[in-house]
Amino acid sequence: MNTPLDADRFRPGEGRPANRISPIRTVVVTVLLVTIAAFAIPLFGESFDRITVTQTFGLLAAIDTGINAFALKVHRNGITHGQLPGRVSQLARPILVTSKNSCGRPMSGDAPAQWVSNGPFLSFDVDTTGLNTPIGRLQDSLELQTDSSSSGLLLRVPGVETRWTSLFDRMVDHNDGGTTGRIRFDSTARDTTSLRYLVTVRPRYEC
Repeated sequence: MNTPLDADRFRPGEGRPANRISPIRTVVVTVLLVTIAAFAIPLFGESFDRITVTQTFGLLAAIDTGINAFALKVHRNGITHGQLPGRVSQLARPILVTSKNSCGRPMSGDAPAQWVSNGPFLSFDVDTTGLNTPIGRLQDSLELQTDSSSSGLLLRVPGVETRWTSLFDRMVDHNDGGTTGRIRFDSTARDTTSLRYLVTVRPRYEC
């Protein structure tokens, strides 16, 4: 049986005080959320950047494999060793006798038939305007590596943000800089530069 005190305590309109969040508790929760965000957002950003680099590297590595496969199967007339393509799109699309190799010379008469018998050398298409990658558009033309540090072909992605080249260098080449290793780039004070991927080719390939 309720006492008068109990009756007063539960009188309509005069019940228990509302369960309100105090200003101090609000401040504490806000500080905790801000602190968590300060740690989580950079970690999430770093994880996203690593995924982007990994995806781009996968495309470049596939082209690397395709170039060496092309050179192994597409020979010049009367020569047992192969020739290197002059364009990335030649790995995905049939070549002609007028197509140029990496030396700028026309492919031999046998080359188109050899391509049909053994190609394509990529599992994805590349047109003559290049290939979109997560960090920028890869140019279609291939460049000969001419310095004394190494030989091969260079894949070039122009206009890449320097944060991508730095992360590529760290993840692929263990911070060896932009002039050695598989990933090459120019030191610059600007926000963008060209990323170059070195394709190492087997001996006895023409160009």
